[in-house]
Amino acid sequence: MKSQLIDKYYKILELSNKASIEDIKKAYKRKAELLHPDVNKSEHAHLEFFLLIEAYEFLVQLKNREESNNSKDNSIDSIDDNIKWSQTAKEYAKNKADQYVNLKFEDYTNSDHFKSLTVLNTLFAHLNFYFSVLIVLVLPLIAVYFYGYWGLGGALLIGIMTSPVTVPAFKKSKQLNHFEFFQSVILIAKNRVFLIIIITFFNVFSILKFGLQTLILPKVLLSGFILSFLLFYFVFNSKTNSFKTYFYTFCVAPLVVNFILLFNFYLSFNPVVENYTFKNAQESMYNGKQNSTYIYLENNAYEKFPGIRTFIDYNEMEYKNQVSYTFKTGVLGIRVMTKHEFK
Repeated sequence: MKSQLIDKYYKILELSNKASIEDIKKAYKRKAELLHPDVNKSEHAHLEFFLLIEAYEFLVQLKNREESNNSKDNSIDSIDDNIKWSQTAKEYAKNKADQYVNLKFEDYTNSDHFKSLTVLNTLFAHLNFYFSVLIVLVLPLIAVYFYGYWGLGGALLIGIMTSPVTVPAFKKSKQLNHFEFFQSVILIAKNRVFLIIIITFFNVFSILKFGLQTLILPKVLLSGFILSFLLFYFVFNSKTNSFKTYFYTFCVAPLVVNFILLFNFYLSFNPVVENYTFKNAQESMYNGKQNSTYIYLENNAYEKFPGIRTFIDYNEMEYKNQVSYTFKTGVLGIRVMTKHEFK
């Protein structure tokens, strides 16, 4: 690694090489507001601002790499690897600097790049304040309403225990800007990783809620998802943008299938009630056998559809031997199980 280059970047940000990523972000934000060519009257303003962005982008990459290496068993890279990484990181930093250096000051400070510097601090500061309001003001009212004086005592005890968090939060409340909080939420919502997490969560939920309650053979349902993966992969495969390929293949493709299942589920009609006796399957435990939430219906009814015979809560079926299903015909002609009740 070229230590002179790294020392130069730290010097630009007026930091030591022991600075954290958060320190780097704070220093960069402070200096960016001073060195932007629209407010910096120096004849070298453009170059100073360019070098500032370059230094910030490089050092953030460096810190992330150091953290990644520290998490590995073998954290020592060869000299050639370090030199190659340094050259690549510097080129990336220069490209980022080229991207932002010519923006007007207002446009730059309103960019996602600049706002992201403090977005997490803003988010957590506001959430901490809202949590404190809940604990100090809302919780006692709810506790008194449901449990009287005993509830008030419990709420006060919780308030005392959480005072190391709530007291500083109220002291800093005047510094909060609630509009910035909602801007931070929107900014995070636009983040790629956040978007992937939300879509993945929805896909998993939809499969459990709609896919397994739809009378489609599991192998047919699985084949549908696999075909959607392959179709979207070949249509949206991009050699220059791996995120686009991943996003459309593993997020959008199953999302389309799940929307079809959801559409069929909610636009269903003609309810029919069917009653069956059942017995629980047995699962092996360290101390013997135990009833599971997977059931067998009389006459092996719906034996090819395990989704409608698998449940979460054993308590709702304990000491019972009958189950009542409500089936409807989906708008696509595929039957769905919309309700069940153990008797």
